[in-house]
Amino acid sequence: EIFALLDAGVSVERSGDGQRWMLGGSSESLARLRGATAYVTLEPCDHVGRTPPCSRALADAGVARVVVGCGDPDPRVDGGGVQTLRAAGVEVVVGVEEAACVEANEDFFARIRAERNAAEAAEA
Repeated sequence: EIFALLDAGVSVERSGDGQRWMLGGSSESLARLRGATAYVTLEPCDHVGRTPPCSRALADAGVARVVVGCGDPDPRVDGGGVQTLRAAGVEVVVGVEEAACVEANEDFFARIRAERNAAEAAEA
């Protein structure tokens, strides 16, 4: 999602507290995003990690609609990205071309499953 914003000519920087993206660029670049539809294969993240949450970046950019191929099983996301977008007034459609999107993200899903299994084994 962040690369899509950059491709649209928007500058993207972390806020001082690292919790949000600060969007900049020409008013023309920012205006192109307002009311736009973003198509993503995986639910936008909703947690702070190496980067701030993409769900908030999309909402802050004024994107009106996000079409999500499949949900993100990462326990830090797991529906939270969709909830954040909807709470910000963004229309969200989930499950478009879901099988193809799951296949495209299979390596990521395998890593998340392995991390969950390791965490569960450590707790046992």
